[in-house]
Amino acid sequence: MPELYYPPAPVPPTYVEGEKPPAGYHEEKRFRRGLITAGSIVLGVMYTISLLVASAQDTEHSPSGWLYFPVAGPWIALGKLGSYDEAACDRQSTSSSGVCPSKEGARTGYTMLGLGQLTGFLLLASGIVFQSTQLVPDAMASNGISVVPLYAGNTSAGLAVAGRF
Repeated sequence: MPELYYPPAPVPPTYVEGEKPPAGYHEEKRFRRGLITAGSIVLGVMYTISLLVASAQDTEHSPSGWLYFPVAGPWIALGKLGSYDEAACDRQSTSSSGVCPSKEGARTGYTMLGLGQLTGFLLLASGIVFQSTQLVPDAMASNGISVVPLYAGNTSAGLAVAGRF
């Protein structure tokens, strides 16, 4: 007869973080998946928009070439916008090389892209740096792969591979 596994008792409601965990449990630090997911999506979308804007504008005569750099690029482009000569870009640019941005439109766009990328980066970084502490049953303590017996009815038996990552 196989040995039966009984899960540990539920966590008592009186547990306070930082105290010794109740019997059958231990504390584990885990990444905050929600923050990591949200940050990755926001950063990815805003950076994709930056790439599209940089590829559509005339990067030889305007500071939009800095948009190819994530997070810092929009801020550098915004800083270089003061020395940007909009009229000279319009004179030298052809329709095949891209569009020259107006200073007012570029200022607004670079600021929005910079704020969006910075927000995504901060969400992503905080999800990695500020981990949460959770109580985990001791039976789930080992990470990795293990081979366990498998019983299927009265006559069938075998092995199964179980894992936790």
